[in-house]
Amino acid sequence: EKEINMLFVLGGNGTHAGANEIHKE
Repeated sequence: EKEINMLFVLGGNGTHAGANEIHKE
């Protein structure tokens, strides 16, 4: 879950899309 948080911060715009990519992998 920590990795997701980092991606959310890095993504900023389009956090949902980033989260979806994580679930795909």
